Amino acid sequence: MDFNPVGDRYPEELIESSFRRELKYTFKFQQYKWAPEHCYTDIKERRIYFKWYNNTCEGYLPKDYIQQLEQITQDLHKEQVYKPSFYPKYFYTDNNEQLHAY
Repeated sequence: MDFNPVGDRYPEELIESSFRRELKYTFKFQQYKWAPEHCYTDIKERRIYFKWYNNTCEGYLPKDYIQQLEQITQDLHKEQVYKPSFYPKYFYTDNNEQLHAY
C-alpha cells in the first residue's frame, strides 16, 4: 500500500494519519488468518508491503467465502473495529482460498 498520492488533493496531515492508522491495524490484526501477510514497511516512503497473490475477490470467491466473511466480522466486532467497506476489491485470496482483508 502506497500512501503517496500524486498532486495536492489531500493535505499532508491526512495522508500521514491514514498511513499511521493503516500501520497500526496491520500489526493489530496479525494474529488473525485473514489479516494481510505483512512483509515489510518503509516508514520513510510511507509504503506497506504485503504478500500478494495477484488477485482480488472481484474475479474469484472461495467456496466458503460467506463463512470467512462472518468470521472476519466477528473478529472485528470483538476488537471493536468497524470496517466501513466489504467490497470484493478490498479482499484477496491466497493459494489456500483464505480471504485476506486489506
